[in-house]
Amino acid sequence: MNGVRWLAIVFFILTLSAFPGSRQSLGQGSSTTPSAAWPALRDSVEHMHTAMMSVEPSVNADVDFVRLMVPHHQAAIDIAKAPIDVWNRSADAAPCAGDHHRSAI
Repeated sequence: MNGVRWLAIVFFILTLSAFPGSRQSLGQGSSTTPSAAWPALRDSVEHMHTAMMSVEPSVNADVDFVRLMVPHHQAAIDIAKAPIDVWNRSADAAPCAGDHHRSAI
């Protein structure tokens, strides 16, 4: 359980850097320019909407809910990965970890 808790804390800290006002290691310019992760974030949301709209309704509301939540939660994972991927490709990440460790994230 401690490993899962540690991973959740690391994940939370890394995703904080995607929010406005935080400009750490994401190659972001001024506060008016979008982050380098913005295209991936938009693509994830668009893919989620397409996947959710393609779900055929059943006669069971619980089944429908679960079918809709699968692409919704996959998009949440993709959105969380976008700023991490941008950071991993940045020059700022090199001093923090070797290529092996960065590719394992």
